[in-house]
Amino acid sequence: MLIVLKPTEQTPLSALYCAALIKETDFPPGDIPECGYAIAVHVHIDKVACTSSVEIKTFTNKTKKKMDVKCLIEECGGERVDNKDYFIKATIFSGVKDDMQITVDIPVRTAHRAVFTHASQVCFAASRIFVHSTLYDVSVSKSVELAKKRIVGDPFDLTTEQGP
Repeated sequence: MLIVLKPTEQTPLSALYCAALIKETDFPPGDIPECGYAIAVHVHIDKVACTSSVEIKTFTNKTKKKMDVKCLIEECGGERVDNKDYFIKATIFSGVKDDMQITVDIPVRTAHRAVFTHASQVCFAASRIFVHSTLYDVSVSKSVELAKKRIVGDPFDLTTEQGP
């Protein structure tokens, strides 16, 4: 069995402990860091997900041709504003009800979900939200209202919307 570990900022010691355990095994030196290519092209691997650097994106672009038609999910490059290829955005447009009153409820809820899904710890969490100037104040107000109502708590509690 192969496990590739990427700890969160809150649990960096788990990766160090895992690395210490690996050192106690019979793995030949260099086998652990060199597993990326073997994973990417192995016929029995159905999906590869990468959260890393532009270098990894370059690697996967070169390797894709050798991959056995598998699902490839990449977030490589972070959320820097100057990295136009990789930041993810949500856009709020106005919706129109039958009485022609502009409503932003649905777009704001959708953008809110895009930002907060999995506590924003996913590569596809929206990192920029673009709102037309005429809808800005009401959109911000409704977004703040939704954020304040968000239930943060024990992830095993069914009423919790977001774990700590």
